[in-house]
Amino acid sequence: MDAHASNGTLWVLGDAATVMGFRLAGLRGWVVESAAEARSALDALRAERAALVVLTETLCDALGGPEALARGATLPVVAVIPSVAGPRVLVSPGARIARAVQRALGIPAEGRA
Repeated sequence: MDAHASNGTLWVLGDAATVMGFRLAGLRGWVVESAAEARSALDALRAERAALVVLTETLCDALGGPEALARGATLPVVAVIPSVAGPRVLVSPGARIARAVQRALGIPAEGRA
């Protein structure tokens, strides 16, 4: 970790390219390359009471998914973003269901007349 987290901070955990992009935007980042490193980083950020951690999908999956991350902890709030290779699912299941319902009801898709 290149600096200690402090109460109310936002951190990004992920691969080097993702972290670098967020650092260029002025956010703190921690490059992690394995689930063990990610767990250690999250534990340190929880201990320091970080407010928000942005985590790549790849790391989220390696840590057991969003449900596992949310279990038993109120802080930090964890936001999951697509990994450097792109989103795991290009269209969410919810969006597919919404489109199917719209088609069934005869509602035109957004952007079409």
